[in-house]
Amino acid sequence: MFRPQYRYPIVTGLMLAHYRTELASWTGLTCAGKRPASMPKRLLTLREDGGPDDLGVMASGFGVNVWADSEVDAKNLALDAVAATLSL
Repeated sequence: MFRPQYRYPIVTGLMLAHYRTELASWTGLTCAGKRPASMPKRLLTLREDGGPDDLGVMASGFGVNVWADSEVDAKNLALDAVAATLSL
């Protein structure tokens, strides 16, 4: 089977930096690639969802998970994260 030689760029760090910049108004927010051992007051994690590879085209995507110490903060943080995602 023919398998092209390619590598997809690792963009997780760039995306986390973007979220940190866009969500800087949220005090106590931690943006990370995975959930830390001790939960911070507010947390955004970036999830990388890979998909099948078909002739050099990979279906991949990213997801954002948010946690906060109140339901209202979590919902507002999620809305701000959506806006940050759309500004990529």
